[in-house]
Amino acid sequence: ALVGTCGYNIWIRPARRGLLGYDLIRAYWGRSLMTEALTTVLDYGFHTMDLNRVEALSFPANAASRRLLVRLGFVKEGLLRECEYYSYGGQDMAVYNLLCREWNV
Repeated sequence: ALVGTCGYNIWIRPARRGLLGYDLIRAYWGRSLMTEALTTVLDYGFHTMDLNRVEALSFPANAASRRLLVRLGFVKEGLLRECEYYSYGGQDMAVYNLLCREWNV
């Protein structure tokens, strides 16, 4: 059964940049599944796709996502104000990045 997804939502080849996206069914949180999956996706991005920079967006209140990104070596770059829009209004997104030279796997 499908329990989540991860991969590059956007690949900008000339800039050697990718936007990482991921989600996981709540019942599977805390099992290190996404850490393992994203490690593979990042390794593929840096070594096969020849990415120099990977970006990821996260809701600022999503502490688990923030911890995951930091554990993988991402650095918080800033806040995109009202980057997403939902029925209840604009939602800020924190932007994180990881450079190829910082990837330790």
